[in-house]
Amino acid sequence: MRQALEKEAISDCNILNAKPIFAEQTDGAAIVSNEPLKQVQNHIDNEQPDIIFTHWPINTHKDHQDASLLTIQTCVANPSKFNCIFLKCALKNKQWVFTQQI
Repeated sequence: MRQALEKEAISDCNILNAKPIFAEQTDGAAIVSNEPLKQVQNHIDNEQPDIIFTHWPINTHKDHQDASLLTIQTCVANPSKFNCIFLKCALKNKQWVFTQQI
């Protein structure tokens, strides 16, 4: 599954003329801690992107939540370096969207 998703990401990036970067996280065992955060920050510092695409943080998939949180922490630490764009995909009820109820 991972290889198929990476292949799809590479194909999508080719359309955007972008370079995909993959974190060293294990599928099903992603974690949010200082070491993975430093790895993500190092990737981003090395690439110096204009834009970062990450998962919508309110996602039912734990790995997607973790990836989003690591990216958010990096964006918060560097607010003027790049734009952070959240991807939202409602396939198979993987996203929760809250409606204002006031």
